[in-house]
Amino acid sequence: MRQLRAFAQIEPNINLRYGSESPIKPLAGVPIADVFGNVWQWCEDHFNPLSGFRINKLYDDFSTPCFDGAHQLIMGGSFMSTGDESSQWARFHFRPHFFQHAGFRLVKSCSDGGAIKLGLSADRANPYEAATVLTQYMTLHYAPDRVQFPYNIQGLAATSFPQRCAKDVIDWMDKLALEPISALDIGCAVGGAAFSLADRFQSVTAVDLSEALSQRQKSCKIKDS
Repeated sequence: MRQLRAFAQIEPNINLRYGSESPIKPLAGVPIADVFGNVWQWCEDHFNPLSGFRINKLYDDFSTPCFDGAHQLIMGGSFMSTGDESSQWARFHFRPHFFQHAGFRLVKSCSDGGAIKLGLSADRANPYEAATVLTQYMTLHYAPDRVQFPYNIQGLAATSFPQRCAKDVIDWMDKLALEPISALDIGCAVGGAAFSLADRFQSVTAVDLSEALSQRQKSCKIKDS
C-alpha cells in the first residue's frame, strides 16, 4: 500500500502529461527518482513468462511468439504510455533495435554480485551478428536512395533515416544555442548517425550491442580518416 500511495502522489510523466520526456527531478520520500514514466526502462533480460503464466483465449498470440530470446524486456512506461501500460509494474517487450520512447539508466549495485540475466542459454547465436543483418544495416545507413527504396512510388522521403535523425539533433542544438561538445549515440549500428553527428560535435561516443555492427563502424571510420 505504501508503494501505491507513493505512486499516486508523485505524478509520473505518463498518459501524455507533458507530451514529451520531462526533466528528471528528485522526488521527496522516493528513494529512486524517475523509475517509471518519461521513457521505457530497457532491460538486459529476455521477455519470459512469469510463474503461473496462462494464455488468454481471447488473445493467444500476443506474448508467446516473443518468448524467443530475441525480445528484450522493457518496463516502467513512457510519457506515451496509457491504460495498463502506464504503470511502474507494466512489462512489455521489443526487439533490441527498437528504441521508440526507450531510454537508459546507470545503476550501481549495492553489493559485489548477485545480479543475473534472465534469458536463454549463452550458446544461442545473437541474431544481430548475422551477415544478413549487417547487410541490411549497411543498406539502411549508406546505400543510395534508389537502392534503399527501389519501388516506383513516392517513398524516398523515408530514406537516409540515420542521417536525418542526426540533422534533427544538430538543428535543435543550433536553435537552443548549445555548444557542440559531445554526443552519445546508443544503438549506433554501423554508424550512419554517429558519423553525421561528428561533422559538428567535437566528440561522439557510439555504442551498440552487436559486435559485427560496431566493428563495421570502426572500419568505416578508419577508411574515412
